[in-house]
Amino acid sequence: MSAEPKSGYHHGDLARALVEVALEHVSAHGAEAFKLAHATRALGVSHAAAYRHFANRRELLDAVARRGMEQFATTLATCWSPEQDPEAQCLAMGRAVVRFARATPRLYLYVMGPGRSDDADTLAQAAPTSAIARLVERIEAWQQAGWIRAEPPMEQALLFWAAAHGVAHLAITGRLTLSDAESDALCDRMMQALHSGLTQAR
Repeated sequence: MSAEPKSGYHHGDLARALVEVALEHVSAHGAEAFKLAHATRALGVSHAAAYRHFANRRELLDAVARRGMEQFATTLATCWSPEQDPEAQCLAMGRAVVRFARATPRLYLYVMGPGRSDDADTLAQAAPTSAIARLVERIEAWQQAGWIRAEPPMEQALLFWAAAHGVAHLAITGRLTLSDAESDALCDRMMQALHSGLTQAR
């Protein structure tokens, strides 16, 4: 007997519903444990119906990765305020990376895993609302404000990106045993050290 359709699902948006259910499963259990049947059962639809939208499990997981990155990009776009000075904005964005990872570690590891990161120039140009593009926008603003020296924004963005994600990965994989406050403090120090290097004359 088919499971009851998930609340909020109606005919016409099955693709979105499949992605949302798969996203919930990946967030709770990880991508490796996900099977297409988890989503079809939860929605009360057949495999054939799902295959009209996604050719296989991999296509659905790719859509999950894109949705996860959209959530991450939104987090980076909303964690700071225009009223804050550049340092406060930078610290807020660094903390947001770590907090996103700590809140959804399995989703974060999948989204930021091999082939999942949007850390390439071409992707940032093609997807102006991507996570790395949000950081590039701030880098450009910080340069204009004189907070960091003028250099290719993508190069500087990848430095901040690597520093924040390094702390995030260490925190959620157990390489460092850190409380939320300690993770924030470590990320702050990383951002401040990186800023110091980017303000020194060469």
